[in-house]
Amino acid sequence: MTDTLTARTEHAASPRERLKELLATSGNRVTLKVVAGGIRRGTGTVSDYANGHYAGDVADMDRRVVAWLGRYDARQRLPQRPVFATTSIAEDVHGALAIAHVEGDIACVIGPSGIGKTEACRDYARRAKDVVVITVIRGRGTPKGVCEAICAALGLTPGTTSAMISAIIDSLVGGRNLIIIDEADHLSPSSYDLLRQIHDNTQDDDGFGCAVAFVGMPEMLSKLRRDRYAQVYNRIGVYLPVGRITEADARKILSGVPADAVAAAFAQSHGEARRLVKGYMRSRRMAEGKPLTPATIVSGFELLVA
Repeated sequence: MTDTLTARTEHAASPRERLKELLATSGNRVTLKVVAGGIRRGTGTVSDYANGHYAGDVADMDRRVVAWLGRYDARQRLPQRPVFATTSIAEDVHGALAIAHVEGDIACVIGPSGIGKTEACRDYARRAKDVVVITVIRGRGTPKGVCEAICAALGLTPGTTSAMISAIIDSLVGGRNLIIIDEADHLSPSSYDLLRQIHDNTQDDDGFGCAVAFVGMPEMLSKLRRDRYAQVYNRIGVYLPVGRITEADARKILSGVPADAVAAAFAQSHGEARRLVKGYMRSRRMAEGKPLTPATIVSGFELLVA
């Protein structure tokens, strides 16, 4: 592999001039916040440096910015990721979400990590209306954290937990909406019950409430079977367990790639869409523009966890 993510940038302009140009011309791809996070300095410091007003250690900033620009340039040379493909798993997830959405029901979608559940949910949200997707972060699966995430998705003003619950229900009542909770494994017991209450309290005259879809690992269903989750578990009207991708799915994901290379990539993928794409992307870099072969594919997967 001839270039790495620590490669030095190759431009005649000074690092300050190059950074200032990127900030002015790259749109939302390069912002003060992005650069500040990359060099571990504040946005004000980055702004002062880019505009020639920095009064601190300029040499240190130059080194940091040169390293960041090198990584930025290397990333621009990375192969383009495959576009979203409607795999058999995506079709199943879309179908389950659509049923829950239309019927105002509660859905539970479970499956192992890396098979494409999240991408399928996001694709459904892009296609359908009145759908929000929130991802539960470990430690933020409390009622307050969940309400804040839903409020942000709905454009509501955050506040106390009680005020947010009222605002969410008022916003969703009778609207035939769908809330998709990705990584729902991280929800606390009270948060599961909160979402059940949002579903119950948004019902219209025909008995249709805001649909809720819990998406997570297989262990999530075992947890919901416990007595403390009974009010949520007995309301699940759509249950979908999904498994691994097939070789036909791999051909869809890697559309345009030679058949023997796809077969080699699928054999190395363990049936995981995420692993398939990671290995393929690495193989593309290693091929350096040459046609992919099964041998190149195998080499691309060597650094992935077996």
